[in-house]
Amino acid sequence: MSRLRRYDRLPVWIIEDHHDALPYIYRALGSRHLPMKDISFLHCDSHPDLLLPSKMPADCVFDTQRLFRVTSTETYFLSDGLYSPPSQLEPAKHLTLDVFTVMPAEQPESSRATEEDKRQGGHFTCGRRMDPVSYDSGQTSLPSFNKAAFILDIDLDFFSVQNPFKDIYTEEEMTLLEDLYRFWRPDVVDEQMLLECTTIRRQQLNQLGEAFSRLSQDDGPDVVAELCTQHRWKPLGRLVALLKERLGSKLDYEMVHQAGLTCDGTPLPHHVSSKDEVRKLMDGLSGLLCSLPAPTLITMARSSLDEYCAADQVSWIEEQALGMLRTLYGDIDVHKEY
Repeated sequence: MSRLRRYDRLPVWIIEDHHDALPYIYRALGSRHLPMKDISFLHCDSHPDLLLPSKMPADCVFDTQRLFRVTSTETYFLSDGLYSPPSQLEPAKHLTLDVFTVMPAEQPESSRATEEDKRQGGHFTCGRRMDPVSYDSGQTSLPSFNKAAFILDIDLDFFSVQNPFKDIYTEEEMTLLEDLYRFWRPDVVDEQMLLECTTIRRQQLNQLGEAFSRLSQDDGPDVVAELCTQHRWKPLGRLVALLKERLGSKLDYEMVHQAGLTCDGTPLPHHVSSKDEVRKLMDGLSGLLCSLPAPTLITMARSSLDEYCAADQVSWIEEQALGMLRTLYGDIDVHKEY
């Protein structure tokens, strides 16, 4: 394998939507700053972001420009494509996934930052050793990271996150959506049961998608009654009535379906952090990064246009995050691509 190139300064690519980080990672692969395999990737996010659009053809990954146009947000959360056995993967690739939670860190009194430090984002230190993480997948220590190929990927909703649908729909409407989109989960890890669950879930979501698409064309009482009877969807009639009464001509059934896709048994996280909470969480992340090699490149998503990170907070959080990175890694090469 040819020798990897090194950046003169650590690049930080800041984008708005998280999927827009992908071209900069591909660029690093093409310029030989990253190898084609054995890459360590640290993903900091309030959401798992582990799924692909269910209708995306597999060969899309071989068409770079086509892949870059895939912008599916709802599959960050929905439980579509829950499971694929190894026999269905072509070609199967080895992947190690470790999940852990970064804990907010309390600075001792002797090392508390001044207000000027906080404004400049210079209140982070590697001098204090700590265990900043809680392990979620059975491991008891941090995994090893490839010093020569390490991507640090940060979504700013990691520090302060909101569920945008809480501001769009009422509590009763969200409860009705949860009833509509609820699905059966197997209690045991059995391949046949997992495949059956996945098939049923895909069918359910396809039917719901088609139903809301039809309602976009005609949401008259006869159509609603037919859908309720055909699929035994008791909550649908009440949901449509509430939405039409409250929203009128502003009712967007595609948006309703998007909200329903997040109802997969685990509610979207919602915690709008105070500035003090953001700083403590950055201290925790800083403590984690102190234990790891310097990354090859950094990508950072603002996630404010889709409202997962509050628009009135995101710029301040971004500057704080950049201050943390400068303290950890020195002179960084910041590219604001939004």
